[in-house]
Amino acid sequence: MCTVHSFPHNIDHCLTWARSEFEGLLEKTPAEVNAYLSSPVEYTNSMMSAGDAQARDTLERIVECLDKEKCENFQDCLTWARLRFEDYFVNRVKQLIYTFPEDAATSTGAPFWSAPKRFPRPLQYSSSDPSLLNFITATAILRAETFGILCLKRKDAKIVTDEKATTLTTASDETIQFEKDDDTNYHMDVIAGLANMRARNYSIPEVDKLKAKFIAGRIIPAIATSTAMATGLVCLELYKVSMEDTKWKPTGTHLPTWRSPLLHG
Repeated sequence: MCTVHSFPHNIDHCLTWARSEFEGLLEKTPAEVNAYLSSPVEYTNSMMSAGDAQARDTLERIVECLDKEKCENFQDCLTWARLRFEDYFVNRVKQLIYTFPEDAATSTGAPFWSAPKRFPRPLQYSSSDPSLLNFITATAILRAETFGILCLKRKDAKIVTDEKATTLTTASDETIQFEKDDDTNYHMDVIAGLANMRARNYSIPEVDKLKAKFIAGRIIPAIATSTAMATGLVCLELYKVSMEDTKWKPTGTHLPTWRSPLLHG
């Protein structure tokens, strides 16, 4: 079974999982719903023709979004976010523990939950936990955005006035695309919340939003001094070229290879 989806043992695994769930809930599913709404018959026929498990799963998610889990106001979005918490961090963990109890053994008799695996524990909802509440609020806000529901916590919220509007994201006129550098869009709040709640399941140390941004956003920090030094060396080489302080060496392909006196002597 997949380490990221079932047996994480470090925060990187949790953040990778969180990034994947973010895309599925707030990017891919709304996009599929909009594709269905724009051409229901053609879309359904194409899914039926595919006939595979992925197509069936996609149709189920569309039905859930438009019927079973349809949100008509912000309270519905909060309810949906609260149920996501219960699904992700309680029910799924209980199912995993039922399938693989703490005393489970492998076919060779070795303990199933041996390192690096960590035995998970379901979380318990607490209205006094600020991290948990922040996760649910941020998730609800982005859910509201996909449904075009006015949210007073967003300064850029827009109200739909077109009665012919049919797409899931008409209110904002855009689908949610992950953007790590905007601290006001709640994207990293959701991803950090997902990752840290999952980390709690597996007794993995949590991280703050900045650290989560570095990992989930695949950011490689650039050190200003090192960048400046590298730039200075490049400029020094350019000065040497302009002064014709170079040596040329023919190669087997008859193309000249420039040899820097600074590097080669």
